[in-house]
Amino acid sequence: AKYVFRVTVPEGKSVIANGRLVSQETSDGRSTFTWEQLESMTTYLATVDTGDWLFKTGTTPGGVAETVAVDPVLLNGQPNAVDFFFDTSAQATDYLATQFGPYPFASTGAIADNATYQGRALGFSLETQTRPVYSAVRSSTTIAHELAHQWFGDSVSVADWRHIWLNEGFASYAEY
Repeated sequence: AKYVFRVTVPEGKSVIANGRLVSQETSDGRSTFTWEQLESMTTYLATVDTGDWLFKTGTTPGGVAETVAVDPVLLNGQPNAVDFFFDTSAQATDYLATQFGPYPFASTGAIADNATYQGRALGFSLETQTRPVYSAVRSSTTIAHELAHQWFGDSVSVADWRHIWLNEGFASYAEY
């Protein structure tokens, strides 16, 4: 399916989702963000994340629109976190396009959060379409792995976990 996400949050909070931000309106203490994912996407790849985000937008050197959202908590001790995710995602997107063909979507990027459980960082990554999610992960190979799913791994569905290699095998190869 193609998706349009319209999410309203208290003024001062923001929203990041798949695809491209097409509007943001604020009135009466509320902000509504509209994101569009116009290329078909399976439901398990959809993501909408709300909160306090630091955004960086632009394009990769190869011309793909890019949006990165970083939880400000990740700046503690690593003030270059926003640039790291932006620059590394751009480099990986453009490099993988030289290896596997044109990037298949209108935008790329990253969502970097600080998910914790009982005070401990979860340290996961997830290949949502156009904008993978990274929690307490700062690894260029992980970013390359999650972005590689955009070319192949997200195009297949597995019947059960015995077949997860169909999603992960290509991405694991591509990270190197």
